[in-house]
Amino acid sequence: MIKKIIYIRVDGDKKIGLGHLIRCIALTEILKNYFNIFFVSKKITKNVTIELKNNKIKLCKIKNEEDFFTKIQPNSIVVLDGYKFNINYQKKLKKYTKNTIILDDRANISYDTKKVINFSFKKNLFALKKNIYTGLEYFPIRAPFRINKNIFLKKNKKEIPFVCFGGSDSYNLTKLTVKILLKLKFKKINVVLGEQHKESVDKFKKNFSSSYVKHINVHKHLTASDIKLIMMNSDFAIVPASTILIELFTIGIPIITGYYVQNQKNSLNYFIKKKLVLSCGNMLNGYDKKLKKNIKKLKKNNQINFFKKQKIFTKKISSKLLNFFLKFDE
Repeated sequence: MIKKIIYIRVDGDKKIGLGHLIRCIALTEILKNYFNIFFVSKKITKNVTIELKNNKIKLCKIKNEEDFFTKIQPNSIVVLDGYKFNINYQKKLKKYTKNTIILDDRANISYDTKKVINFSFKKNLFALKKNIYTGLEYFPIRAPFRINKNIFLKKNKKEIPFVCFGGSDSYNLTKLTVKILLKLKFKKINVVLGEQHKESVDKFKKNFSSSYVKHINVHKHLTASDIKLIMMNSDFAIVPASTILIELFTIGIPIITGYYVQNQKNSLNYFIKKKLVLSCGNMLNGYDKKLKKNIKKLKKNNQINFFKKQKIFTKKISSKLLNFFLKFDE
């Protein structure tokens, strides 16, 4: 049987961020045994290129959108992930295929595609629209985090934090967080720098005196499996309300989170309501005091209910994605 073609149109770099790329890598891992997938990009990082090669996914590098449109085969499916693929782009794309899907995490956005997967956790906004699918059931996470979900690491100690602020960390929140943790006398801090972070591991360490460096384990250019292992060897995590947070739910350690871009705010509010995280709110405003307060709360309180809620919650993640694509034409 000939496999149906799916084109995934996505970009990522220091300016755009890497969240869209990581999400789409996860999607290819879920679909690759059932579809013939082409990853289509103008901007893509070295690590993602390697991951695609390892997963035997074809990469099509394009110079412009017309270059992409001319590649589209009849009856194929096109998946869009990126804020620049606005309604005008969607209308133009319909000339080449009507089988279009957009992945988005914003609320109050208009679409002109056959189907939409929206991660904004604003189900009430889309309740009456049959072509819009929402919820974690449709959120793609990378393979290592789908395997053995709900590890449920019930740790009483809160001695080793995990710190990661996405692909580029344009606000230097990693450095600020580590400085706060060192002031609080943490003896071991696990830090993951995103692929597009402006500093190398050695340069990042130079931000701290030699007496402090020995307490910081800094990593960069890691696979998803490597990141999962570091998470599992940590006692709690400090991350933004982005894809890394959802991957952390599958590990089962306490999480302190917040937002620094608007599209993370809806997710954060949803997770607060579900009592899955401790929140610093806007991480660009009074973050120092809010982080210290949450760490104090974490050390003081028994978080067993926190763990149980995570365990139940993670059963949903990515659970409906494959079926969504297999039944796309129905």
